[in-house]
Amino acid sequence: MSDFWQRLTAPFPARDIEWKVTARTKDQSKGLIVPYFDARAVMERLDDVCGPNGWTAEYRAYGTAWVCRLTLTTPEGPLVREDGADATDIEAAKGGISNALKRAFAAFGCRYLYHYDAHDWVQLEGGRLPRGFRPPQFPAWALPGGSGRPGKAPDPKPTPGVDYAAWIDTIKDADTLAELDQIATKLPFGKEDRSSDANAVRAAWKEQESALKEPLV
Repeated sequence: MSDFWQRLTAPFPARDIEWKVTARTKDQSKGLIVPYFDARAVMERLDDVCGPNGWTAEYRAYGTAWVCRLTLTTPEGPLVREDGADATDIEAAKGGISNALKRAFAAFGCRYLYHYDAHDWVQLEGGRLPRGFRPPQFPAWALPGGSGRPGKAPDPKPTPGVDYAAWIDTIKDADTLAELDQIATKLPFGKEDRSSDANAVRAAWKEQESALKEPLV
């Protein structure tokens, strides 16, 4: 990858990333948050890498959405990417245009945030992020100088002495939901066992549960 593309697609500093709530608990007290680019940071990145006159963004309305046509002057010549976004609830047009720009920019290869595993539940105030909210710390791969991609984590080790295949057979032999529930209480491994073997047992349990719940024809 050339220096141009490395600079264009490199992870942003954490200060240039914003967070939004994408899911909430029923009582609105906690929310699942995900990171996204700040539009001003995207424009500054384009200025730094392509030059202020080395890129253009054209917008057009498409129903209630906005489409951004982003053209960059690259070492390979002018390249174009398009992407769109719906109008937002607040400042509808401005929000839609900003999001369309960010998505068009990501289409040039800066997609490392898509690899971020959204599992951060935080305390909310009135269903919103509170003042003084402190965002989660990014892993090294998602910070400047990082690879932009998470390394493949090794498969967690299974619980010693467990015959996972035998438990799968036992689950498949269950004739009633009550029997299946009894099996679940006897499994010799806990939630902390996230090995592929344990996950196979969990998948077999869910499959058998679904089969037993299906009405007889």
